Amino acid sequence: MKSSSLSVKAKPMAASGLASSLLRRIVIGHLKRLRHGGLTLVDGGQRLHFGERGHALQAEIRVQDANLWGLVAATARSALAKPMCWVTGPATT
Repeated sequence: MKSSSLSVKAKPMAASGLASSLLRRIVIGHLKRLRHGGLTLVDGGQRLHFGERGHALQAEIRVQDANLWGLVAATARSALAKPMCWVTGPATT
């Protein structure tokens, strides 16, 4: 299976405590609208699935830092301002 990475140019919004929780809820609300493919989000002990479980296109995101939610929110805001391509090729670690 070919992997891809997500490349963004955005500064994360402040995401501490209550702000992080609110940003997480907003992002998850948007993910619930996923209609093509499937996405599994692993955040701490919680495993959430969005989209179609049986679809050939599947991805998994493991949250290791709560600042992710601020980064996603800032990226979404930037993407609305100007369209951009995020998939850049093979994933790197």
